[in-house]
Amino acid sequence: MNNFILKTLFVSLFFIISCEDEKDTTPPDLTVNTPAIGSTVGEFVTIKATTSDKSGILKVIFFIDEKSVFNDTLKPYEYEWNTVEETDGDHTIKVISYDINENFTESKPFTVTVDNASKKPNPINIDTVLFDSEKMTIKWN
Repeated sequence: MNNFILKTLFVSLFFIISCEDEKDTTPPDLTVNTPAIGSTVGEFVTIKATTSDKSGILKVIFFIDEKSVFNDTLKPYEYEWNTVEETDGDHTIKVISYDINENFTESKPFTVTVDNASKKPNPINIDTVLFDSEKMTIKWN
């Protein structure tokens, strides 16, 4: 009887192991579309990433200077970066994409230069202001 139980156990174990799906170990494809590497940016900048995987995408994490700033779980995968809150100068962007099985792909970090001073409007000089009860006229250069 013990031999029968051992054979049944062995066959059951073999059946369970053979029925298991192969684990997905392939990381997702990932491309950071914007901004361009080495570009100068200011004000609001959209960081856009394209990512795909046969099992589906779980999340995309955006990093500025090695700090996680946004997790996106819906297409299109993008982050609106307010550079006004940053110091002018070089900043590093990185994106990591995770598939449903938590395989991940990390983009190569790249640098952009924040220059908010160049994005500010030039001051204007008001020449004249004329008004009466019906209208106002402002002339500037």
